Amino acid sequence: MDGFMTDSFFENLPKNLRSILFDDTGSYFDFYRALKSGNLKLGVSGEKLLTLLDELNQTDPNLSKRLISFVDAGKLRGVNTEQEIHPKIELSGIRKGVLKQLSGCYEHDADTLFHDEFEQKSWKEKLETEGEKPLFLNENFNNGDIEYLFKEHSDYRNVGDLFNWSRFLMKYILPFKNVRILDPYLYVNIKETDLPGFLKTLGKKSKHGIKVEIISDFSVQDKWTSKEVLDRVQTELKKLKPSKIDVILYDQKGGGKELFHKRVVWTDYWAIHTDRGFDFSEKETGGGTVKRENTLFISGKYASKNSVWHQVDKNWEVYLRKTNLITT
Repeated sequence: MDGFMTDSFFENLPKNLRSILFDDTGSYFDFYRALKSGNLKLGVSGEKLLTLLDELNQTDPNLSKRLISFVDAGKLRGVNTEQEIHPKIELSGIRKGVLKQLSGCYEHDADTLFHDEFEQKSWKEKLETEGEKPLFLNENFNNGDIEYLFKEHSDYRNVGDLFNWSRFLMKYILPFKNVRILDPYLYVNIKETDLPGFLKTLGKKSKHGIKVEIISDFSVQDKWTSKEVLDRVQTELKKLKPSKIDVILYDQKGGGKELFHKRVVWTDYWAIHTDRGFDFSEKETGGGTVKRENTLFISGKYASKNSVWHQVDKNWEVYLRKTNLITT
């Protein structure tokens, strides 16, 4: 199950879906489109689902029919939920009524959690950190800052533009468990990439650690030997210590070079594909400047079944068979 909707989020869903007819600045339209296409499959309390469908049958038959079609197609599912607080989020300082609503996400191991609002803003960060699940509120839909999850888009950078990877990534940071990186030139350009800073940013909401797998090439040019490149990579990775970021390095085999042309950073919830690599900007204290024009393609997990996110997810084991594990 991709996500779980709390009772209060689901109760407000009809109103929020109707709003997309008049307001195209938020993310509800893309959310609805992802649900309709089957890229996003959601669960909700079965009792709440039946109650709302019955009410909509009287007040908005058209919307009721659409939601019923989602149920019939397995895109929207009513599930049994216990009226107990799940141990994973049995946290002090948060109202018990709220925790009970959220618990269905953990009972059914949904990837993400959708809720309407919190009385205190600090609750969201606390729940995401301890519960290890992305938690999206109504305000995230209204301001459009999670549109990337449901819709692919591009970000263009021209020579001379200010660019800093950590600053750029901050709006995409979620509680990750896995990160995968593909780039044949990452190892040899390690000092121009600031990989430690890149990974520290990705791990900011992952209190319990992330597993990072990198596939690159230690021998793509003649300036250094493979051993010298490995030494440079190891030196950079020492900057992560102490850290809960577990980095696993793979060296692509010569026979697998055709597989590894693209440059991608993949996470549990989105992927960024860059046509000019990750070292396209000059590192500068407190900032950075683009030295080669670049286009960043951001693809959320729920945007399309044919996206680069699903391509990397589906083929990762194939990629690994074309590599050698590096012991560091």
